[in-house]
Amino acid sequence: MKMKLIGLVGNIASGKSLVAAYLKEFGAAVLDADQISRELMEKDMPIWREIVSAFGSSYLMPDSSIDRKKLGELIFGDEEARRRLNQITHPKILAEAERQIEDLRLGGYGVVVLEAALLIEIGYLDLFDEVWLVKTPKEQIYAYMMKRDHLTLEEAKSRLAVQRPAEEQEKSAHRVIENNGTAKDLKQKISDAYRELTSTK
Repeated sequence: MKMKLIGLVGNIASGKSLVAAYLKEFGAAVLDADQISRELMEKDMPIWREIVSAFGSSYLMPDSSIDRKKLGELIFGDEEARRRLNQITHPKILAEAERQIEDLRLGGYGVVVLEAALLIEIGYLDLFDEVWLVKTPKEQIYAYMMKRDHLTLEEAKSRLAVQRPAEEQEKSAHRVIENNGTAKDLKQKISDAYRELTSTK
């Protein structure tokens, strides 16, 4: 079977990581754009230098690593800052993702998944055989963000508001995974989707 490359997208706290974990369990190789970002933002890496140059040393932790929480708070409230950060990070993250995808292709993997929230926003879809969107009710997203990130309801709403609505992302998706039930329900949906994917040539 020719390797199939899946782009896994969805809003913040929609359940992408859980879907990715299920896909890995079923046999896919999974790459996480956020993890790639973390590795590329380590001290003295090119992205680290560019971020410090653009935003200043006040966005560094005591050990000189990027204070991702503080930077995140800035970009969620400042569209220009978000645009500048994306210009610095996106090209390098995508280049590294492509390198790792090629390694997995050469390694003989049948299905490779790249979990990356902003694939649709940045128009980087041609690389993928399919784009899967995890679509989750807003109330469920708010509740999860409030618990995970210790946010107020208003803070959770403001963070989701800067992202493209799932209804718009759906127009670019080949498959929509409705995350509106239990984890067991979600796992069954992913199992069915994965079986369908791997049964077609």
